[in-house]
Amino acid sequence: MSTADLAFVVAIAGAIGGGVSWLLQRFIEQLFARRLEDHRHKNALAAQDEKIRFDLYDRRFEIFSSVLDFYGALLSWKGTTEQIAARARFFKAYQEAGFLFQKASGIEELLNELNQEAAKVIGFKEHGDDYYKGEPAVYNEQFQKTNHILLIVFTEAIGKLKVAISPYLDFHNIGR
Repeated sequence: MSTADLAFVVAIAGAIGGGVSWLLQRFIEQLFARRLEDHRHKNALAAQDEKIRFDLYDRRFEIFSSVLDFYGALLSWKGTTEQIAARARFFKAYQEAGFLFQKASGIEELLNELNQEAAKVIGFKEHGDDYYKGEPAVYNEQFQKTNHILLIVFTEAIGKLKVAISPYLDFHNIGR
């Protein structure tokens, strides 16, 4: 083989080697880019999951908070704009509870009971004087029932709600 032929073969081998090296480099770059994108996607999904968990926590805690606000409004009920707004927030929270808590938790049922008891309190506080004006004994009986609802029924229900809702609000198990 002549020197020119050998130089030609070396040049061809160099070109082939360079081409293979270029292809291998492109393959590695693409593989790295895919892995990097997979990593970013996985982290984005994890961040999205955490955001959902925190949003659920906030919504669930808002339900508990609305009960406390409504209870405060009931204690001194006069039908003010703020009290009516607290009642509306509570009612919305009661309805939303069916979507945010498992039925077995009993939370929605407990909020339903509080809603019914609260209606009795509001009815008495807004219309008790009219209904029982001439009957002091009946008025006193209804007054005692209302106080029982406020001081016993609501207090016990709030305790039960704390127990039932705590697995959903445990910061270590948010959303689970």
